Amino acid sequence: MEFTLLKVDRDYRVIIPVAALRSAGWVVVEDAIQGWLLLGESGRLKLITPERAQVDSEFQSLRRYVEEQAGRPIESAIYFRDPSLAILGLRLIPIEITASGPGRRLKLPRVVAAAFDIAPGVSSVALIADQEIEIWNLETFRSSIAAPFPELN
Repeated sequence: MEFTLLKVDRDYRVIIPVAALRSAGWVVVEDAIQGWLLLGESGRLKLITPERAQVDSEFQSLRRYVEEQAGRPIESAIYFRDPSLAILGLRLIPIEITASGPGRRLKLPRVVAAAFDIAPGVSSVALIADQEIEIWNLETFRSSIAAPFPELN
């Protein structure tokens, strides 16, 4: 498992090491790589490869649900959508990862950065790579370290 701190530049970009992408099953080419950004619980993002998205039935179900909810009419002008449904479209975002010297560049959507309290040019994020890549804001990273060890039985 690899842990790396990534600086968020003034344009909301982070440089992801190629080794991290490869260890998580991404096919790294010189051209841009398409994929998905999945917003999990507070402070956690996951990068999903196109190949995984095509074969994962739960991902496909989530994608269909997001699309269905986006097209669902609101009953009345005086009603508001449930907050979890109102932002559902932000939970699953198509992304593009581009070449950038020794790494690959991911531009975080500004609205995601704001929701995760990531300030451009100031913040860093934690990248955790194993079989998948997750990006955590530092508050989530710190709080997970402060948690007690899990039972080791």
